[in-house]
Amino acid sequence: MNPNDNSKLPRRRENDPLTQNASHLVRSASQRRSTIIPSKPQSSISDRPTSSNSNIPVTPGSVNDSSSKIRLGQTVIAQEKQGIIRFIGDTKFAAGTWVGVELSDSTGKNDGSVQGVRYFDVPKNHGLFVRPSQLKLDINSTPSNL
Repeated sequence: MNPNDNSKLPRRRENDPLTQNASHLVRSASQRRSTIIPSKPQSSISDRPTSSNSNIPVTPGSVNDSSSKIRLGQTVIAQEKQGIIRFIGDTKFAAGTWVGVELSDSTGKNDGSVQGVRYFDVPKNHGLFVRPSQLKLDINSTPSNL
């Protein structure tokens, strides 16, 4: 018996209603899935804002030390409010370096996003963006864990 001999196998009929119905169901399910679960647009890395760990000089609280630097996770005072640095870098809403601060209460201005661009993630009104020069190190607090 020749293993390549297909003469004894049933032939597929082109107009077989079962075959047509099955292929229709597959196409139909695929179409329903695309309408029920829309695909999310893929964002490229270059579309996302960048945050750096670069050290930027700031005004330390009651310490006159020009070598003080800010880093992600540091506890700071921003606009008389205590918070933790969650973002340092360029933004799409304004030129220059900005610092995103997570506040412990809801006295902020955003949730870490501005004009539809997310820079960090915090609850509503717990986020604040300031210039590095507007920060003071909170010397009464221990550094935060990220």
